[in-house]
Amino acid sequence: MGYPANRKDLIKFAEGKQSESDFLDLLKEITEIEYKIEYKIEYKIEYKIEYNNP
Repeated sequence: MGYPANRKDLIKFAEGKQSESDFLDLLKEITEIEYKIEYKIEYKIEYKIEYNNP
């Protein structure tokens, strides 16, 4: 995965790696910005998991 990358790039990369649908759903919900480093993506996904699950 090359950076910078936007949400569309991340989803395309994950689909190419045959990621699970739950993970793809999380990627589809993260903010549409240009990600320059990986840890920001991890942070956004962790935030989604923590605050969107009952």
